[in-house]
Amino acid sequence: MIDPEKNEKTDDLYTCPEVTRGSYYQGRTRVSLVDLEKMKIINTIKIISSLTNKDEFYIPYQIRDDMGLYFVREKTQKELKESQL
Repeated sequence: MIDPEKNEKTDDLYTCPEVTRGSYYQGRTRVSLVDLEKMKIINTIKIISSLTNKDEFYIPYQIRDDMGLYFVREKTQKELKESQL
């Protein structure tokens, strides 16, 4: 993701898009196919939003677990420590 914008959900009011995104990163996103033996990029493509037809993508990083749409597993002690970094 190129220069992502962090969109943090801080209140309890969730609108329709926030139910599936929660807190998320938004920005121009690329996916590359890499030759691991030569450590060389073979091809790179843009991810275009099907909703806005713009060069943007949303990557959720935190979502409420009481919405019933996702299974949210408990974090391990290691993950809890890493998330505080």
